Amino acid sequence: MSQVMIIADAVRDTMNAHAFSIPFVAQRAYVPIHEMRGLQDLAVTVVAKDIVSPLLDRQGRRLCSYMIDVGIQKIIGSGPMSEDQIAAANDPLMTLAEEIIDYFFALDSNSLPGVPECVCTEALNEPIYHPDHVDERRVFTSVITFTFKLAR
Repeated sequence: MSQVMIIADAVRDTMNAHAFSIPFVAQRAYVPIHEMRGLQDLAVTVVAKDIVSPLLDRQGRRLCSYMIDVGIQKIIGSGPMSEDQIAAANDPLMTLAEEIIDYFFALDSNSLPGVPECVCTEALNEPIYHPDHVDERRVFTSVITFTFKLAR
């Protein structure tokens, strides 16, 4: 199996082994597209995104950066919703996204269980949610991109 998929599986397994404020079972996917009816329950999807591997030294060792996306999606309602209703549905999911980020940085030395030589160095959650999904589909969607470094 490729190194990036080993890391993606370790991200999935690490999240699944932890108790977050909202329970979920993360899945790894190549195509993270869910049908609306499948989003009645919280969907957390892990997707391998990018690999950057610049030359590190004269011996040819590289410090590779592996980007892994973690998508969080859930239907928050249907039809017209007040701002208070939207906030009440989205706030716990926003908290969950922050919990997931905090969790990977709280790991022992930020190293990834299952791949201990792999270290989480960055998390990007931009945008923190997709306003169009909330407005048009009543779906909360947030994507966190983690960067893991590994010398090869």
